[in-house]
Amino acid sequence: MCKTANQRISDAARRYLELKDYEVLEQFEWRDTPFIAAEDFGELVIARVSCSTERVPEPWSDRDTFEQAAAFYLKGCEDADVSVRGDSIDLLVLGESRALLRHTTNCSNGFRGA
Repeated sequence: MCKTANQRISDAARRYLELKDYEVLEQFEWRDTPFIAAEDFGELVIARVSCSTERVPEPWSDRDTFEQAAAFYLKGCEDADVSVRGDSIDLLVLGESRALLRHTTNCSNGFRGA
C-alpha cells in the first residue's frame, strides 16, 4: 500500500511523540493538513505536522486555525472538558528515511475546551 506524503510525515511525528512518552490518541487531517491528537501528562495536545525539503518550516502560531482544528477533533470526543495545548511538529526531509524534526510546544498559548 502506498502512503501519501501527509501519512508518512504524520507517521514519523507519531513515532517521535511515542518515543517521548506521549499517548497518541489519533492522527487526523483537517483542511488537508495532518494533525495528531495526543495526551501529555493529562493535557490534550493537538499537534500540527508540517514538512519541507528546503528548510525547517516555521512553527505553527495561528491561534484561530489551532482552535478550529481542536474544535474539529473535540466534536468527536465524549469528554471535551479538558485543557488543550497546540504544538507544532516540523520536519525537514533530508533523504528517503532521514529528517530533522523540531517540536515546538504550546504554540497557541493553550485554552480550555468545554
